[in-house]
Amino acid sequence: DLDLVAVYEGETDPNGKLSLDDMVPGNIAVDVSIAGRFIVSINQTLTLDQPFVGEWALSPTSLNGIVNDASGEPVIGATIDLWIKDQNVEQVISGINGTFSFEDLLYGEYFIQATYGDLATQTQTINVQYLANNSIILQMAPAVKLAGAIILPDGSKAPNANIRLTFGDLPEDDLLLTTDSSGEFSEYLKEDNYIIYCSYPMNGKDYVYAS
Repeated sequence: DLDLVAVYEGETDPNGKLSLDDMVPGNIAVDVSIAGRFIVSINQTLTLDQPFVGEWALSPTSLNGIVNDASGEPVIGATIDLWIKDQNVEQVISGINGTFSFEDLLYGEYFIQATYGDLATQTQTINVQYLANNSIILQMAPAVKLAGAIILPDGSKAPNANIRLTFGDLPEDDLLLTTDSSGEFSEYLKEDNYIIYCSYPMNGKDYVYAS
């Protein structure tokens, strides 16, 4: 026997409203995504001939953290950037004792990085959860900035191309980047030897580069 699952998709209007017609009665899961990333799943029950109007509040949450240098001392005045793919969310400056806070965040996965002069952290991902104590410690080290672009065979730049920087012995040591909408990227890195892998699908082909 096969279990059939009906899938309905739609986008909210400028007022945050969504209408879906001809849905099958029963238990449903409403998955909410924003900017291509999953935010929350809400369980609901639909009954026959009973129009259902649901209103769900996506309560914002916060992310708190501390920026330390390589010796563990707090860094005051560091710039902390928080973003999702190709979209900056917010930027704050660390205060007394190296502390910082991002308020009114929707839960989901973010990228985060701290910079201060020639000190920086490598880009990290953090999953901000609802009703959780979301916190992170960012450890800074001397770093250099790597910036560039991914160029396709036709000479154009590749937006949203995947980049993998390998410098350790384990897969979890790899650093994953993505080019922005203009095909460019930048990242602060500790001094080391890196192998760069790039991949980009176009016209049914995967273009791959390694150096």
